[in-house]
Amino acid sequence: MRSINSNVVITIDVDQGNDYFCNQFSFFIIFGQWFGLLPVRRFYKNGKFDVHFKWYSPRIIYSFLNILGNLVLGIFCIVEFSFYGFQLDRSGTLVFYVMNFIGSLAFVEISRNWSHILSQWTLTEIALKSYGPLQSLRKRLILTSIIIVLLATGE
Repeated sequence: MRSINSNVVITIDVDQGNDYFCNQFSFFIIFGQWFGLLPVRRFYKNGKFDVHFKWYSPRIIYSFLNILGNLVLGIFCIVEFSFYGFQLDRSGTLVFYVMNFIGSLAFVEISRNWSHILSQWTLTEIALKSYGPLQSLRKRLILTSIIIVLLATGE
């Protein structure tokens, strides 16, 4: 394998403006935390937003209560099946609680690495900045989430 030397220097202006996806996505982080998802803390420091995960915080406690609740309700569904036999119309409830349990665990794992994910995402966005910003990204993200929540509520 040959190494390649280059004299090209790339200068990247790291402006922490509001047009970055990580700033636009903050709505979803706050919205998800109402349901015990993404237990990260976001705060403004040195002119930019910083995101941290702590094991001992009210957000993680709330997330684990959510995880525990889904686990207990899933176990109750299994116990109900053991007493009354398998019922196809009740199996959806079991799948719902088991998938919420697994999904909540996955969100805790994502939260542990969220700071690294956002830093890599921002670097990618900075590198692609020459293509121009997405117009009204925040409005589109909020509108999409409202539509999804309304459709899920209607279901």
